[in-house]
Amino acid sequence: MSDDHTHGDDDDDLQGGSALRYDDGHFFSFLQDDYVLPVPSHPPELDRLELIHAILRETIGLVPPQVDALLSGGDRRILDVGCGTGQWALEVAQAYPTCQIVGVDLVDTPLATPPLNCHFRIHDIIRGLPCEDDSIDVVRTAGVLLGIHDYPALLTECARVLRPGGYLLLREIEYAAAFLDGADPGERAPAVATATFRNALVERGLNHWGGYGLDDLAAGVRGIDIVAAQRHSVPLGMWSTDPTLRRHGAMSRQILRLLADSTRVMFHDHGVAEPEALRDAALAEVDAGRDGLVWVYDFVLARKV
Repeated sequence: MSDDHTHGDDDDDLQGGSALRYDDGHFFSFLQDDYVLPVPSHPPELDRLELIHAILRETIGLVPPQVDALLSGGDRRILDVGCGTGQWALEVAQAYPTCQIVGVDLVDTPLATPPLNCHFRIHDIIRGLPCEDDSIDVVRTAGVLLGIHDYPALLTECARVLRPGGYLLLREIEYAAAFLDGADPGERAPAVATATFRNALVERGLNHWGGYGLDDLAAGVRGIDIVAAQRHSVPLGMWSTDPTLRRHGAMSRQILRLLADSTRVMFHDHGVAEPEALRDAALAEVDAGRDGLVWVYDFVLARKV
């Protein structure tokens, strides 16, 4: 998928060195410092992303029906931008064996033997996408807000590589707790709703609000039409009586714990001496069973005209 539009091949830029750096018990990308979380190829971030993927798989599925119809025709090209663990790319490759999928991220994925129609490459997506104009049938990007200063520019780049009629899949988390009844989370779950996390992101120049207006951001990209925009709430804690939601709530508690561990270095840089205290207070609120406490993610399906 490479052409002369690519701003260098990051695999070659490593010159035999490592794509990883080690800091306070975690591995981070050597290529850039903007992404605040550890690499997705090692715990705890690997575990957190796998749990999120499992929840999304059960709530919105692998791909929307429109994309399924396109890929079922075979011989399509798919690009997973910020592929993380590579699990979504792997499952798409298995579901559509006549299609070709490439995942790009700051480090190698932890997948040892992906199928022949699934490939991964180390690439810093803020330097542009390693693809020709109008060459990709489906572009997917998910969970990249914590490393992107200019998200609209990334969406413009995704639109550049899409073929007319191709689909863009976006998914981002809203990094703030909420209650289904609209109650103020700052009053009913102050530790979970702490502004310290968001302030630490702002200090690094990152926009934690991007998930809230994901459809508006996509609508602002020239040549892209919104097909569907969805906002999904996921229980945080085991307060629901529904077995599936209760299981998702338990998984979400684990996601929160892992996120706290993954952001320990960021909290230290922000001047928080004991981030574990923030984590433990938040988990105690979750365990107390705050009815209706949720986290939210947004999903957008767009099409290039």
